[in-house]
Amino acid sequence: MLNIQKNPRRKKKFENKMNNSGLYTRGIKDYIASEEFQKFRYFSNQLKICHRTLDGIGINYSRKELHTVKGYIKVLESTPNFSNDFLEWTGGAKDDFLRLCEDLSPKLADRSDGLAGINISLKYNINEETYDKSFYIKTKANKVKVLNLTQGGLLQKYSYSYISNKTLIFALKYIFFMKYPLNQDCIELSFRKHGLNATLYPKFKNPKSRDRMGCEDHFNNIKHKDWEIEDEILVQVSNLKRSLTPITRGYTSFDRFRKIRRSL
Repeated sequence: MLNIQKNPRRKKKFENKMNNSGLYTRGIKDYIASEEFQKFRYFSNQLKICHRTLDGIGINYSRKELHTVKGYIKVLESTPNFSNDFLEWTGGAKDDFLRLCEDLSPKLADRSDGLAGINISLKYNINEETYDKSFYIKTKANKVKVLNLTQGGLLQKYSYSYISNKTLIFALKYIFFMKYPLNQDCIELSFRKHGLNATLYPKFKNPKSRDRMGCEDHFNNIKHKDWEIEDEILVQVSNLKRSLTPITRGYTSFDRFRKIRRSL
């Protein structure tokens, strides 16, 4: 009888892939099971009673590992009623948050020129095991103000810009060595610690195309050179909750990190 040995390299690669698969989802599962997320989910359900809302999840990752998981709530009304326990949860961002909400920008609910509504998120840093709270509110066309409150209580303020100029989208891609495809209507830009961040922003000309099918079509039309981790993330997240709809992708300068955003 012949003694046929299995290829040890292939076996090792398979074992590594299986181990990584668990690592990819461990941070997501930890986040969803955490007391912090359950409280965030409670606020989401609370807001659904009185307002039109959307929920979702964003995942930031490098070629080898997940870095952050972020849950978010989008309130699609200009004058929401926030409960006292929610306002207490906003902590040191409360005054600035309420001030931005009360400014009532006429563009707040307009989804044609950048992020619309009042957006609230809870971000979990997997390596540091910390939680940040963020608030994103449109103040005028193509501009969103962002408040970020760290777990340590530091309040950071910055802005997002929405760019539709094709020449500028092309120039930024090559100046900052970004990997986003050029067949996009609009990109969301911000400068942070990892450099330039660009999230592809779908501009649906027909409001009816904002449904699940339209979002999936937009996501599937984003073509880039995949990292191995990306297929694993999509599969594992789908296994966690099959109703998650892929929305868009994000990139950083020099292709250090990427992002996948999905909606519930």
